[in-house]
Amino acid sequence: MEMNSNTTTMYCKKQPTKEDFEVKQTFSLVAFEIEQIDEWKKEHDKTCPYANKFIPPVGDRFTFCFSPSYIGNFIKVKCFCGHECNIDSNW
Repeated sequence: MEMNSNTTTMYCKKQPTKEDFEVKQTFSLVAFEIEQIDEWKKEHDKTCPYANKFIPPVGDRFTFCFSPSYIGNFIKVKCFCGHECNIDSNW
């Protein structure tokens, strides 16, 4: 990026391409992580007020949060009702 000395306008040397805006990192779940999540969902459905309900603005009631680190990925599953489950995929 360069700055024009006559003005305060900043500009790029090249036009951004579609590749400049693509997501470069993806996350996935392995079998034992899916088993842990399914087990938690099964227990959680017994007390969740949103169990077996479709929530139109949200779609599914679960949010998956992936936090990468040097020792592995930390995965948190959060229900629309606020309850959370931390998936232990590192040990």
